[in-house]
Amino acid sequence: TDFEVQSVINDINRENEEIMLRVIGKTDVFLNGEREQVRVSQTNLGNLVAKAMLEATGADGAIINGGGIRTSIEAGEITRGDVVNVLPFNNYVILKEVRGKDLVQALEHGVALYPEMSGRYPQVAGIDFSFSANKEPGNRLIKVTIGGLELDPERMYRIAINDFMAAGGDGYDVFEKARSLGEYGYLVDIVTEYIQENFN
Repeated sequence: TDFEVQSVINDINRENEEIMLRVIGKTDVFLNGEREQVRVSQTNLGNLVAKAMLEATGADGAIINGGGIRTSIEAGEITRGDVVNVLPFNNYVILKEVRGKDLVQALEHGVALYPEMSGRYPQVAGIDFSFSANKEPGNRLIKVTIGGLELDPERMYRIAINDFMAAGGDGYDVFEKARSLGEYGYLVDIVTEYIQENFN
């Protein structure tokens, strides 16, 4: 009957709600996922998501497009629902093998539209880069290091990204062409586990 179906749906909704309200950690600081920030600069939340990807995959570096981060997390308790709100797209994490010079190209692509807000802007972990907005797009990077060492254009690096970028999303063609080394589950789960381990 309709009543029985509705009762099953209600049970599922209640269970989901309980999961969403489950506290997974806490933060003393505001974790910044504001559109105006994640699309033009590194933020602590962008770096947290990338760091979770880095640790889950054992990659040399991790990149997530700023547009993949949809909201912030207030200081205080963090729930599973908070993480789902930040990362609503059901993306999963993919490890790719990328030559140094192709990684440079990807980062150049990521900052090409700066200072305009852009979903492609790269939030990173394991990778540090500086760039000049006064230079021509495509030639803006000043310095790139991976794991504290200067990037080697010929070396192969293992880079964790989401499946959206792996399919060339936001114009990241470089990643679409790169060889895949494996898939690592849903980004929401990976970030949830990272918060549980590091934010208590």
